[in-house]
Amino acid sequence: MGKYKSLLQPIQVGSIKLKNRVVMPPMANNLSNADGTLSTASIAHYTERARGGVGLIVVECSAVDFPHGLIVERQPKVNTMSVMPDWRRLAESVHSFGTKIIAQIHHGGFLANPDYNNGEISVSPSGYEGDLWFPSREMSHEEVKEAIEKHIFAAEMLYQAGMDGVEVHCSSTYLINEFLTPEYNHRTDEYGGSLENRARILTEIIEGIKKRCPDNFMVSARLAIEDLEIPNGLSIDDGVEIARLCEKAGADMINCTIGFFQSQHIDTESQWQDEGGRLYMAVPVKKVMTTAKVAAVGKFRSPDFMDEVIADGQTDLVCVGRQLFCDPFFVRKLECGKDNEIRPCLNCNDGCVNEALVRHGSVRCALNPYTGYEHHYSEHNVPAAGIRKRVAVVGGGIAGMQAAIIGAKRGHDVTILEASNTLGGQMILAGVAPHKNVIKRAMDWFTQEVERLAIKVRLNTEATVQSIQALGVDEVVVATGAKPVKPNIKGKEKAICSWEVLSDASTLPKSGKAAVIGGGAVGCELALILEEQGFEVTILEKLNDICCDEEPMHRVFIEKYLREHTKVVTDITVNEIKDNGVEYETKDGKTQFSEADMIITACGSYSQGAELAERLSENGVLTYMVGDSTSIGNLRAATRSAMDVAYIL
Repeated sequence: MGKYKSLLQPIQVGSIKLKNRVVMPPMANNLSNADGTLSTASIAHYTERARGGVGLIVVECSAVDFPHGLIVERQPKVNTMSVMPDWRRLAESVHSFGTKIIAQIHHGGFLANPDYNNGEISVSPSGYEGDLWFPSREMSHEEVKEAIEKHIFAAEMLYQAGMDGVEVHCSSTYLINEFLTPEYNHRTDEYGGSLENRARILTEIIEGIKKRCPDNFMVSARLAIEDLEIPNGLSIDDGVEIARLCEKAGADMINCTIGFFQSQHIDTESQWQDEGGRLYMAVPVKKVMTTAKVAAVGKFRSPDFMDEVIADGQTDLVCVGRQLFCDPFFVRKLECGKDNEIRPCLNCNDGCVNEALVRHGSVRCALNPYTGYEHHYSEHNVPAAGIRKRVAVVGGGIAGMQAAIIGAKRGHDVTILEASNTLGGQMILAGVAPHKNVIKRAMDWFTQEVERLAIKVRLNTEATVQSIQALGVDEVVVATGAKPVKPNIKGKEKAICSWEVLSDASTLPKSGKAAVIGGGAVGCELALILEEQGFEVTILEKLNDICCDEEPMHRVFIEKYLREHTKVVTDITVNEIKDNGVEYETKDGKTQFSEADMIITACGSYSQGAELAERLSENGVLTYMVGDSTSIGNLRAATRSAMDVAYIL
């Protein structure tokens, strides 16, 4: 079995045997059709993870009362027999690779968005009229019974469709979690009051499924073990007792996670949080289970750590979520002893959370441009080009490397021309900030992939029309990235560019006063570095807020930390950079001065490479541009633009 014996060992969950201990947990992806049917994109998305070797897939929250109770625009529906053919296609596709698949059955309660239900408000145990979540009305006793029946009906339909089981969603502030939590359940019937009564809706659902579906149909409970950020919520002892009740009702697996939360970063870990942060919820449940298996969730990334917690008996299974967005073949690579080839998830939340949930798009990934496009492309089945060409890629940053990697897989003879002495581009700078070391590991993955594919690399090479033509290339991809903006401020020669500091941050003095001109993502991350080094830091920003271009979840952490540990000055105009500080004007016209030993500018960047591309085109060389050379963007924009171009080379 190799290195990860515990992680890759089969396990019996109820009457279902899983080939390993890795679970792909339910994650909203917005890939379903608007009418709640499973799309080709959705089926391909899950099939790719099955092809990659995962033991169990849990399909994202699937609506038992569609279109009621929806929390995102595109949720699958499981409240009608008409969708059975879609689910059967999904089950058959996933089963082809020996992976088991269950669906999470769900109702959003007072987290259900009325905009997704023609403005109709949702339901909850006792109604809700506060300002944290959406308003809801109290369910009648008959409606509670109907909700139970809808969950059971969904399970019956999914069984007939060939699925291996269901997972009852009873966590993360949704409907059943609202019943479990005394703060939001004030009912006086048999579904309110004592812990056993509050859990009754859940246990009756599990019992009903077990009664009406055969023994070879698995039931999991995605269970709230602890409520966070609310008063009078579930304690861990409460969560453990509810887990006991679920097991008694017939649950085969307890998938341990959080209950109530208000801050998104509590529910979806960021770069600032440790690996396995929710493991502590699974451990006490594991100790009391007699038949049900326990799954732990919470930013599992290291296979060594996963193997260890299973071997130590802290959990039976581990949920590996966004890492499977980033590298669907995570498990297969472990099985083949190629763990060094796993593309590491950044926990950046840009494509999987921000794009899919905040920006109302579909799931994407910063480092894996194939994620969400599996119905169009397959990373491990890249089509060969009709004609093999010689391709020069100018620039060895992430966009250039991604274009070269796909180009080489298509059969082209690719050469990367890089002006500096190393590959990586701006990833080198991006990985310097606190909590960003994973970017360095991601950069290493790209450089190693270039090496594995035997792509030719010429470092310290300034690309010109003449030098490129001398290579005899057929096509050119310009991936020259961007350059930092030098602000037109009096005394600017007395300041240091942020990129210069980031490129050699280890040589910074250990203390002093620093002024950072520019409070965007780069300026703020630079301020974190300086503060960590012992500097007194002042951030000077012309807008009325800082860190506006950062991914929303990380912005919460960064802005909170900086406002607590540095001086943040917004709505200002810098007049002059002097030897001992920065003179600026406030929005009410007052002149102020910020004393500083070190003054750093972080005023954005601008694209470069258009002139080279134009000259190449004028000389008859077919030329494309990718990444920041076309438009300033983030890592996801870079990898995506590179893939688009690489497929037409």
